[in-house]
Amino acid sequence: MRIGATNSKVNLETTKVIHSILTFSPAPDAVAVEFLNELEKVKGIATLVVPVRSRVSELDCSTWAAEVITYLSENFTKDERLQEIKPVTNLAAEMLTHLLIATRNPGGKKTPQETAHPTPDIVRLREIDKLLEDAVTNRSQSALKQLLLLRDGLLCPFTDFSFDPADDHVVPRATHILPFSFRDKQLSLNALETFTGRQLADEVVKNINHPSNAFNAESNAHESYDKLAWGIEAIHDDGEWKYYFRVIHRKSPTIRLRDGQEIVFGRGGQLIDKPNPDYCNIKLAIARVMNACGAADILAEMDWGDDEEEAIINQPGYFGGPFVPDDTLLRRLEDRLLSSLS
Repeated sequence: MRIGATNSKVNLETTKVIHSILTFSPAPDAVAVEFLNELEKVKGIATLVVPVRSRVSELDCSTWAAEVITYLSENFTKDERLQEIKPVTNLAAEMLTHLLIATRNPGGKKTPQETAHPTPDIVRLREIDKLLEDAVTNRSQSALKQLLLLRDGLLCPFTDFSFDPADDHVVPRATHILPFSFRDKQLSLNALETFTGRQLADEVVKNINHPSNAFNAESNAHESYDKLAWGIEAIHDDGEWKYYFRVIHRKSPTIRLRDGQEIVFGRGGQLIDKPNPDYCNIKLAIARVMNACGAADILAEMDWGDDEEEAIINQPGYFGGPFVPDDTLLRRLEDRLLSSLS
């Protein structure tokens, strides 16, 4: 939160980042404690932080926040306030950079898409165990795509377009729930653990190319999911997990599902793990944070083209990448917001 110039849209958006993260995190108490830890670094503010640390979930946030702001206003000038609360804004910036924007991944490494045609008798040619080894250990995208076809069948679960070459068909795209690029982003994995309050890094790296972290989709559905325009909500009902389509920003016109409609995985009949419910709900929460804090609208206006090499040349440190300093990211967002006001 940046104090001062309260009518500034930039300040409002920065505040929304923190509020949105706390609102949609699967572990809001754990995230709140992380922010409290940073807030406690502000000179003299420990007397306000310590008493509430053990009862975060019972806290009247608006009243307590007003007390914090009053303390800052009475004890520091505007410039001093900005400097003193930098630990808090830095944490928000790290979450925005390395989790939210890195998940949307507008300019990072793309998920490799190897050519693979659906093969109905694939089980007779190669055992599922061998495909799993190729997908998980060797990170073969063709093996992953075949596993997903065996699990979910030859129809896109979102558009009902056929993947069968014998029909009028579209090419299936292996779509990762938690981004494939996370395997090489330790800062993103750290932010993911902060957001969820769980030690997930090793598990996510291990399962990044496992069927439990993926589904096949038609190209437009795949791209709009990567851009966090929609998500999958997993709900445990009657002893089994069910999956529901949730619109966040705006969905691809090729998707036939309506908000709240059930998504059917497993039509292929093979005993292969369905999407991990936790991964689905984490990705959905991240999408909701992006939309709530306004970052989704800003990034949607920044078109860097589809050519990865050109994007990296034009933007040496892409948004959400490990080489973008937090201050640089926030300056770009602020510049965008200010230009929209002029």
